[in-house]
Amino acid sequence: MQLEPGRHANDEVLEQYSMGCLEVREAQALEEHLLICADCQDNLAFTDAYRKSVRSAALELRRLDRGQARPQTKKWSLRLLEVPKPVWILGMAAMALFIAAGSRWPSIQHSTMPPALVILESNRGAASPLNSSAPAAKPFTLMLDLTALPALPQYRLEIVDAAGRAVFGSTAAPEKHKLRATIGKGLPGGTYYVRVYGQELLREYGLRARD
Repeated sequence: MQLEPGRHANDEVLEQYSMGCLEVREAQALEEHLLICADCQDNLAFTDAYRKSVRSAALELRRLDRGQARPQTKKWSLRLLEVPKPVWILGMAAMALFIAAGSRWPSIQHSTMPPALVILESNRGAASPLNSSAPAAKPFTLMLDLTALPALPQYRLEIVDAAGRAVFGSTAAPEKHKLRATIGKGLPGGTYYVRVYGQELLREYGLRARD
C-alpha cells in the first residue's frame, strides 16, 4: 500500500490496522503516512474507540445472557431479555456507535477527545535533533518502533525530563515490532527522553511537549 501526497487511508484500511490485520509492509506504509497526516490520526483514534465500544457492548450482552446482572437491576434485565435478541443487540451497537462518534465533535464535549497519536523514531546520539512532539498537558499515545531490537515478551518504558528525572514508567508487550503506551495525564511543556529497556537500556527517543 502506498499513499500518495494528499490522499488519506480509507476506513477499511484503518479498521484492519486497528485490529492488527494489516501485512507488515502495509502497516509500515500507513505508519509513515500517520507521521504527517493529522486527519488520518484522528480517524484511527475514532476507529479504535468505536471498536472498543462495540467490544464492551458485546461483553455486556454476554453477561446478561449468563444471568450475571446486578441484583438492583434484575427486574429491568428480565424485561430486557423478553425483547427479541436482534432488536436489543442492534440497540446496544447503536449506543456504542453514538458514544464513539461523540469524540468526533470537540465543540460539544472536549473531555471525550481521544489521545493524540505520537510516533517516535530512534534518537541516534545526544546531538540528534528532537524530531517528535506531543501536545503539552494533554493525554497522548506513544507508538515506538522496535525494529532491530532484541525480541522480548515485554519491555519497560521510561520517560525522563531534561534533568534526567523519571516522570513516567510502565511495561508493555510489543505488537508487530511496535510498542504502545498511553500517557493519560500528558506532560508539561519541555524536552523529554523516552527510553526502552529489556534488562538494560536498548534505545532512546527524543520527545518535546509543546504548548
